Amino acid sequence: MTPRTRPALPLSRRLGFSVLVTVGLLALLEGVAWLLPSSLTARREIVLSRPGQGEAMVANEDVPGWDLNYPEGWLGNQHYTTNQWRMRGPEHPVEKPANAWRVIFVGDSAIFGYLLGWPDTIPGQLERLSEQRYGVDYQVAACAAPGHSSAQSVYKLSRHCLGFQPDVVVIGNRNSDGTMDIATDRERFQLQAWSGPASLLQRLALYRLIRNRWLAARVASGASDTPERIAHGGDPSAPKGEFRRVPPEEYEENLREMIRLSREAGAQPVLLLLPVVFDLPWYQLQKTPLNDEYNQVMRKVAQQESVPLADGPEWFARAPMVNDIFVDSVHPGRTGALFIAELLDQVVPGPPQAQR
Repeated sequence: MTPRTRPALPLSRRLGFSVLVTVGLLALLEGVAWLLPSSLTARREIVLSRPGQGEAMVANEDVPGWDLNYPEGWLGNQHYTTNQWRMRGPEHPVEKPANAWRVIFVGDSAIFGYLLGWPDTIPGQLERLSEQRYGVDYQVAACAAPGHSSAQSVYKLSRHCLGFQPDVVVIGNRNSDGTMDIATDRERFQLQAWSGPASLLQRLALYRLIRNRWLAARVASGASDTPERIAHGGDPSAPKGEFRRVPPEEYEENLREMIRLSREAGAQPVLLLLPVVFDLPWYQLQKTPLNDEYNQVMRKVAQQESVPLADGPEWFARAPMVNDIFVDSVHPGRTGALFIAELLDQVVPGPPQAQR
């Protein structure tokens, strides 16, 4: 007797069954991934830690390029801590106290405080000066990271730092924007990469788990140290090229966007034009200021947007000849940071209930 054979299922039904099984398996794996420790599935993905250099920064999908590691890290020989808003500075309560006045700084390594402990940075010294002046709970934090351009700061400001509920936002981007590189930031970072359907992937714990493992393997193999990696403060391997990281016209757009974001959040924006060593009147090797075109852009935006401007180059043109004003051509030392903080103490709006 010939055994009976079951008729083959139509191809469409077989494909449908396969899809259902695959979706079910993925849903099961996603559920398991959600049960894993957040350290494995967090959106902050990989830490850059190079032996002997003491660096610890992180690549994440919220802010393009490298950002500060949470809750602490190293830059050179300087240890830093970050608060819950991923900013350098002391931890403060989520709910803003009624008597507190909050100020955040946006910028790169000069604002972050390259080679400086927090009390010696520009934000840290402004915090001390202003608390003495106003006698209120004056809370300051640095929404800054080494190597960050204004393009990156727009993202960092909008996605993390404004959650601090600042009363004032001091915008100090410039030096990294004018750096020569092998590509512009807009081209390198493809700043809209996480919009639309791609943004859904970030919400999946399974995706984050797989991507984190892949990126960790790349770091372990040294693949993250290719020329495409964006360099940060003090890195001698910074790629050089024929492009400004952020051309002046895009720099102007970014300044206006940060002003808009600040005002929309109820904060008063202030523009800080950072000085460089060539702005000192007694510096003889070179008298031409760095990035003067960018200086003029910031001055123009301050005037057109009616934003207070702390003009560092003009202020430093009268600086006395003392040590520790700069640690290199662009990074203020402790004394230089104090000079800038003293300028800001005159420009940054204070609490309306306090008297100057």
